[in-house]
Amino acid sequence: MDYTIPRERLTSLIGKMIYEVYPDFAMGKCHIENMGNDDDPIIHYFTDKIFAKYHPWSNTLFLRKELFNKLENYFGADAMSFALDWFNNEFIEDATTLDIM
Repeated sequence: MDYTIPRERLTSLIGKMIYEVYPDFAMGKCHIENMGNDDDPIIHYFTDKIFAKYHPWSNTLFLRKELFNKLENYFGADAMSFALDWFNNEFIEDATTLDIM
């Protein structure tokens, strides 16, 4: 019996957990602002607290430590790439690397 979870399903499950922890971490609900400069942008996703930062030149997504650890503890380190898929789908970005903020 094959117990493999399809990529779309795992991405959806990660999205549900993100919304559970931070319901406002979504397109149209949080503020998105470049806090860097034109030569080295760092995009912040926030309301009253910063949920994530994205560095477009390196395609690196930095998640809040609390969220990163929750996702990693629940889904495992091998599934963290699906958090990138969720972020890229939600915010139309091209993150390829995930790190802790």
